[in-house]
Amino acid sequence: MTPPSKFLFFLVLSLFTTTTFSSTCKKQNLTIPNTNTSYAECIDLPYLNSFLHFTHNVSKSSLSIAFLSPPATPDGWVAFGLNPVGTGMAGAQAIAAYNDDGELAVRTYDIKSYGVLINKNLSYEVLDLSADKDSRGGLMRIFATVKVPEDEITLNYVWQVGPSIINGKLEKHPFEPGNLNAMGTLKLNNDGKQSYSSNGSEKFRSNKIIMIWCFISGLIVCILLLGN
Repeated sequence: MTPPSKFLFFLVLSLFTTTTFSSTCKKQNLTIPNTNTSYAECIDLPYLNSFLHFTHNVSKSSLSIAFLSPPATPDGWVAFGLNPVGTGMAGAQAIAAYNDDGELAVRTYDIKSYGVLINKNLSYEVLDLSADKDSRGGLMRIFATVKVPEDEITLNYVWQVGPSIINGKLEKHPFEPGNLNAMGTLKLNNDGKQSYSSNGSEKFRSNKIIMIWCFISGLIVCILLLGN
């Protein structure tokens, strides 16, 4: 392999490593509102082009979250919720953001069932709640801090996007695979450490690596041929 080919080979290998193991959410550089404190963890959620940032404050028994997602349509809505009774949308205590006469509104919903969304206070105490829009990426952003039990707990979470608001009500989201699989689990520990998972997250990560490998492999072949 000639020196230029070696240089290109290692350049491509470096690009592969950086791309494969980097997360989009880490580049968003979000801080908890009214503070200069960055969120402790973030997840590139595997569906609906969404992201979750969070910090578990053990001493205050609170969970600060930032949820980012593009709405299904310009007039649509985005939502994130914790479900204390199950793993799906039914039973979730959700927060939704949407455009309301040119302003971004944020509301809380007790989702009794898939057909019943009630705008009311959550079973979790909400300490801070706000929403804004990132005009650069078309993302709606929901910020909230909620009280959580002091003991080590596992929280089921869901996220969703929908097409429109009619008479102040969220219209049903599509029932595509991405919508139906948008759920995961957070495990909060007393030592401040946390772990998380999402439906399909491992498959999503594996597919991403495979696609990048295929792309890089093609480049390497071209480099080797050009170096001969």
